[in-house]
Amino acid sequence: MTPQASLMQWRVARGLSKQALGDMIGCSQPMVSHIELGRREPARKLANTIERVCGIPVSEWDDAARVDLRDVVGEHIRVRREALNMTKAALARRIGSDWRHVHKYEKGVAMPQSARLLAIADALDTSVGALLLGDEALASASAPSSEPEPAPQLFDQAALDALIDRKGGPVRWRYGDITPSVATAVGGE
Repeated sequence: MTPQASLMQWRVARGLSKQALGDMIGCSQPMVSHIELGRREPARKLANTIERVCGIPVSEWDDAARVDLRDVVGEHIRVRREALNMTKAALARRIGSDWRHVHKYEKGVAMPQSARLLAIADALDTSVGALLLGDEALASASAPSSEPEPAPQLFDQAALDALIDRKGGPVRWRYGDITPSVATAVGGE
């Protein structure tokens, strides 16, 4: 039996509505419906809660048994933001967004797109690598070797400035506006 069917069987056997089950495991009624229909796999945290409440092992959820990158990145954003004593609203203002988006990123509900992740890293005075891997993993991976290799420079500062405005938020552009500076930065005409 699939974990989705097991969850539905468990809920129906106890006479629970999808809303009641959602309240028990900490998610919405539509999310319960999506999980039971196999449209969505629960994130790791939700799968752990389902195991604790319903007795359906985490290992039965194929995708949930792996680490969810959204959870990892969200945790790194939250830890870094709190280390800087910054509120969600303050971070949102610095990246040109709303505090609700920051909340979704930190909870692992949503994953910021690359331009937004770059803006978040800039606002938190860290690197995208630190947000993806964590400060400790990044520090151990970049431990000095006997002869450090110079990092290749793919873009010059003008090309990077074209991608990010001075306020730290992503710039919306048409392809024609950015192509000449990117081509110049990578050695084109």
